Amino acid sequence: MAVKPEGDLGIAAEVQRLRRHVGRLHGDLAGIAKEAGDIAHSSVAVAKEGGRQALDAVKVKREQVGASARGLMSDHPAAIVGISVGVGILIGLLGPAIMRSRKGMA
Repeated sequence: MAVKPEGDLGIAAEVQRLRRHVGRLHGDLAGIAKEAGDIAHSSVAVAKEGGRQALDAVKVKREQVGASARGLMSDHPAAIVGISVGVGILIGLLGPAIMRSRKGMA
């Protein structure tokens, strides 16, 4: 069997050392990728829950406002009719003037 020169043994050892380092690096990168995926999944779950809570709060508020409006209408029907008539008159008087001013802008 031929004896390898000292330089060949040094290169082979260095290649083996580099292979071990690359293997460790691969493992580290796989761990980092898994952690990043776990963090992203957790963040999405938190965002979904926050969205659900906000939607529930909006639904509750909508129901409260609707109940309040219904109560106001049943308690003061004459006032509601008066407000409606007043808004109708304003729209009737101001509507044409607004439309004319928009035509002048075009």
